[in-house]
Amino acid sequence: IWVRAIGEVEFEAGEPVRLIGAFQDITERARLQAQLAESAEALRRLNLEQHAMLDNELVGIVKLRNRVAVWKNRALGRMFDYERDELHGQPSHLDDASYERIGAEGHAVLSRGAHCRTQLQMRRKGGKPIWVDLSGVLLSAETGESMWLMTDITALKEQQAQRIAFHDS
Repeated sequence: IWVRAIGEVEFEAGEPVRLIGAFQDITERARLQAQLAESAEALRRLNLEQHAMLDNELVGIVKLRNRVAVWKNRALGRMFDYERDELHGQPSHLDDASYERIGAEGHAVLSRGAHCRTQLQMRRKGGKPIWVDLSGVLLSAETGESMWLMTDITALKEQQAQRIAFHDS
């Protein structure tokens, strides 16, 4: 068992004559502390794994709160030619017309807890157009938080355009 011991030495004429103390069984407390430490370590490992998964190089991910970026991964910055922290606190990459269209099309879907998915043209930092496959989900209606995944499909769209241009229907 685990115990907590406290005590005090009594002295007479400068010499120790007795020890007065108490012991308390803290086995359950020690077990709970060990369990808490294990849980904290498991959560730390899980957070590292999730971070590694989300901070990938292929799929751009951004968390918005009322249309403002509060978190994004490296792929999103790379996709839109932004430096590491340049997008934090910035409005989303959608122009007002695209935002209104996605809002109109996706509001009913998002409010049901479903994913909204579409393809649209956006702009990189320098203004160059980019085609994006966009998928989003509402995380919280109360906070206005949503999570959006973006994949650059510009090359695919260009291939489709070339195939249409050079082949008869």
